[in-house]
Amino acid sequence: MPERLDEPISRAYQGFCNSDAPYDTRKPPECAQWRLVGKSGTEWRLDASQAAKQTTPVPDVAVSQDGRRVTYLDTQNDYVVRDLATGKYKTFAIQLHGSDPEFVSSRNGRYFAVNFLQSGADSPMLDFTKGRTTYGAWTMAITDDGKRVIDESMASEASSDTKIKLAGRRFRVDAEVGISGAALSPDGRTLAVADDDERVITLDTRTGHVTKLRRLVDEDGAQEIDTVERWLNANEVMVRLSDEADEVYLAAVDVCTGKTRDLDAGDLEYGDVLGAFTEWRKARHRRGPFAEGARYCEYEVTILRAMAASQR
Repeated sequence: MPERLDEPISRAYQGFCNSDAPYDTRKPPECAQWRLVGKSGTEWRLDASQAAKQTTPVPDVAVSQDGRRVTYLDTQNDYVVRDLATGKYKTFAIQLHGSDPEFVSSRNGRYFAVNFLQSGADSPMLDFTKGRTTYGAWTMAITDDGKRVIDESMASEASSDTKIKLAGRRFRVDAEVGISGAALSPDGRTLAVADDDERVITLDTRTGHVTKLRRLVDEDGAQEIDTVERWLNANEVMVRLSDEADEVYLAAVDVCTGKTRDLDAGDLEYGDVLGAFTEWRKARHRRGPFAEGARYCEYEVTILRAMAASQR
């Protein structure tokens, strides 16, 4: 991989080895190394990154939404954030917890948080501009100026409800709603999340109230929502879905009107990391879950009790 790249990264994926022979994840063979794919389709090996066992579905790499920065765990067990256009990088020494990482980034790519899935440990947030690390609870989303939306219940296995801290206040989500995947709107006032019932929910970050709740349903019910990837504009969010065969689909959901449309997922596969996304081509065929004949059902209910929990 060259020191600098002139084009943004559209996706990243881990290579596959035909052999079942074990390998050192800190020094993976070339076949198992992560690849960065540019908008032109050119690929580069990210040989400085560790690579998990191929049975692990959690990515070791994250790419900013503009495709200009990448973060990964390097072969020295440090987290690295690298600016691909300038070649500059920052190294962050973080205590590892022997668990899979889940990355969350701000829209502008300045901040990356690392959630440790199995440990319940505090999540470090890496500030590329200042080169410093701060710690907080499980991070769901980050604003461009470094404010976090955190899930305080992830640290306690005994908690039956999800407790979210928004705009300095704590709110409790009904236990029936299992939240996963979150994205902040460009103005930071709306949090879009997915839940276990294949619904896209939007929350007002100033009050904690649910503003919309929409269920995505196709004819055979074969697709499941994996996550809310990002906001495409002021009204639409991008949702990633997959089916039993691990086929990946992308859809745009207008959180105001409920209108849903397919997006071209290109060569994106299950486990791949999405980088820069541009709608520059029309889908050649309608294979997504919202093709003609699919059903879209809308529900609007208030599921969030706007109760500020007592300060700890």
